[in-house]
Amino acid sequence: MSRKAFIAFVVFSILSLNSGAQEKEKRFGIELSSGPSVFSGKLTGATLNPGYGFEGTLQYRIIQYTDVYLGWGWNYFGNGSIFAGNNAVFKDNGYVLGFQFVHPVMEPVSLFVRAGAVYNHIEVDGESGILLYDFGRGFGFQFATGIGVGLSSDWNLNFGIKLNSIIKKTVIEDISSNLNLNLLLVQISIIKRF
Repeated sequence: MSRKAFIAFVVFSILSLNSGAQEKEKRFGIELSSGPSVFSGKLTGATLNPGYGFEGTLQYRIIQYTDVYLGWGWNYFGNGSIFAGNNAVFKDNGYVLGFQFVHPVMEPVSLFVRAGAVYNHIEVDGESGILLYDFGRGFGFQFATGIGVGLSSDWNLNFGIKLNSIIKKTVIEDISSNLNLNLLLVQISIIKRF
């Protein structure tokens, strides 16, 4: 067993012991979400067309109504201007870690709010898929809100809006500038609790 796998096993075992003392609820969850993405502002002078994205997260209920989540997301945008050529595509991907508060409103509807940190990477690919620019990785934040609908005791369907924001310094062709990456995502998610 590798060292990382052993550490993960120990952490999850300790967290599971804590769950036995509280009411029997499903503490773990897996969420898969997808939907349209809009890039607000300009990326080094380029206006991007709307795109789409995907995100997957693992969730763990630490106290009633509150989860910690960890995940990975990916977004794709077409080029709306002449920067990097007319057929260039912009790809954003990275990690997210944060807290989620889910509160029932009336059966089976609940409201959720999320706040977390992101560590994302953006790159520009040319017409033939060749990497043209690599902006590197940067830290930022994520805020999200929406409603959830319980389909059963194990399955939920969420409808939400999410903002990912990254600000970092970048250099393109020996010109230094601030990269202000703001993504607005409208997503539908399916969640499995266990």
